[in-house]
Amino acid sequence: MLRHHIGVVPQEDLIHRQLTARQALRYAAELRFPADVAPGDRLARVEATIAELGLIEHADTVVDRLSGGQRKRTSVAMELLTQPSLLFLDEPTSGLDPGLDKSVMTTLRELATGERTVVVITHSVANLGVCDNVLVLAPGGLVLRST
Repeated sequence: MLRHHIGVVPQEDLIHRQLTARQALRYAAELRFPADVAPGDRLARVEATIAELGLIEHADTVVDRLSGGQRKRTSVAMELLTQPSLLFLDEPTSGLDPGLDKSVMTTLRELATGERTVVVITHSVANLGVCDNVLVLAPGGLVLRST
């Protein structure tokens, strides 16, 4: 099915804030993986995703105590559990300070490799240099395309 190939990260982080990042990812894996996926395979995918997003040292921190950037990476990790080939993110750096903005955008750039396409919807132009393609849209359609 197509929905298994698409991940969507909304602007607001939809994570259980009382759980640790690892617990939240395990819970998401339980909900999203087919029943025939072995528990060990689920846990392995959770740990691989934690490593891929650079969350190893924060995996056992309660989500409510994570920084904005770490919380956003945890939200992205929840979508990456199913290894989507297309990932949409709505305002992933909204509310982050400039340093965290750059860190999140750099992480997203690293994710956009090989078989994965990452689409970022943003009003922030500060770190668009990490993007392969930039489209500027306005009412009526395309205003600018930069590659």
